[in-house]
Amino acid sequence: MKILIGIILLGFYLIVPDKGYRGTYILTGKVYVHNIIPLRNKEILFEFGDKTENIRTNSKGIFSIIIPFESPCQSGKIIDSTRNVETISTIDSYNPEFIFFKYKGKCISIENYYYSRSKNNFATPVPFTFKHDLKF
Repeated sequence: MKILIGIILLGFYLIVPDKGYRGTYILTGKVYVHNIIPLRNKEILFEFGDKTENIRTNSKGIFSIIIPFESPCQSGKIIDSTRNVETISTIDSYNPEFIFFKYKGKCISIENYYYSRSKNNFATPVPFTFKHDLKF
């Protein structure tokens, strides 16, 4: 009887896909020109995947942006093998590996914190804030 229940639970686990998760984290920091002068009240170009927009620094040179992320499932490769490959690649393209900032012809790329941190930590509903200064 225990074996039968185990087989049913395993079959249910493999057939019913786990629920993925999505959310956002906040990227904030100070923007410098020539590594020492804060870039105050200026616009810099922000590129994240297919999203491009101008963000403005405040009077202290600080910026803050919200970065979205999405994951197809939390359980890993076992469930990934049962999912549609196109769906997974679409969701992965939603989470680009790098974030780009441009100002006056100079470009800075930083790694998306979604990739540099354990993805399981992002499954919690608590918003994350990461600090990264930009030096043009």
